Amino acid sequence: MKKRNVEAFIMTIAVISLVSCTTVSFQPVVEGRGMEKPVDLDKLRNAIRIAFGIYNWRVVSATNSEFVAEFGKGSNDKVQATIKVDYSDAGYKIEYVDSQGLNADLEHKTIHRNYVRWVNNLDKQIYLNYYRQL
Repeated sequence: MKKRNVEAFIMTIAVISLVSCTTVSFQPVVEGRGMEKPVDLDKLRNAIRIAFGIYNWRVVSATNSEFVAEFGKGSNDKVQATIKVDYSDAGYKIEYVDSQGLNADLEHKTIHRNYVRWVNNLDKQIYLNYYRQL
């Protein structure tokens, strides 16, 4: 009986360790990198679209001031993130909308570390794409 309790305890610790190693703190809204004002909206819109293509984000919807995009990994996109990118002549921001398989906890502001990497890569690429067009 005690052996089962010890085994269960060890499994619980292992699972907690695995999950805690892969989740990190995050900000649900990431302000885009500082850009010289006023921002050229056509160039920014184009820079965002190019960044989505480079990192395989799928645009779900688009307006004159925002994009909603999804990114999926694994078979049948078992791991998926949805973001909203708002943009204006003041710049842009990337906002977490929803996810599956990323252990998101908005109350504690934690999520799988890959989400943070995906958003950081996207942010950097938008900025680079914008200034490459000048």
